[in-house]
Amino acid sequence: MMKKNCYFIGCALMIVLLFTSCNSASKTPGPTVDTTAVPDNVSAIDKEDIPTIEITVPAAVIPGFTETDSLYKPNGEKIDTVRLTDDGYILFTLSKDDYDSFLQNIQATIDLNINTILDDTINYESIKSITYNDDMTEFIIKCKNEEYDETTSYASVGLYMQAYYYQAVKGVKASDIQVDVKFVGVDDNELITEMQYKLE
Repeated sequence: MMKKNCYFIGCALMIVLLFTSCNSASKTPGPTVDTTAVPDNVSAIDKEDIPTIEITVPAAVIPGFTETDSLYKPNGEKIDTVRLTDDGYILFTLSKDDYDSFLQNIQATIDLNINTILDDTINYESIKSITYNDDMTEFIIKCKNEEYDETTSYASVGLYMQAYYYQAVKGVKASDIQVDVKFVGVDDNELITEMQYKLE
């Protein structure tokens, strides 16, 4: 159980570090051509001609964050335009290239997390493969039926947290973000259990 707890803590720390150092964590984008995007009313960015992208992040993701603190671009450069809104959000802008790098970094982190789970033959010996769809709304975890137990489900926690941030960066409204994690038998492909995570 101690190793499981370390895994949870590690996932949480990874997300905070990604945000403050690599800047690939929780952000909800919206167009930024002289606009103040409402956090609860954003849309995915799919226009190549938009020069900058506005990112809106719940300040609670970085406890104690103030406007004197720094956020950094994926290449390590400091982001100059960072401000706190009155309703508790961190607001900043990125170029289209930096925005794309954010998304790539999140996906790379999820892939690293998956490899870590698959390599952990002590805690997650029953898990044989983990796949996900393009929009990070569904994960399929294949494992041995006879070796599955309740603690195996802990593997879904870090995946959910990171998938949440990926969807937020893609512009999914907070109320629409949902991640389904299905545990499936590796031999018979039968559903063992399903967990649905949705922000309230």
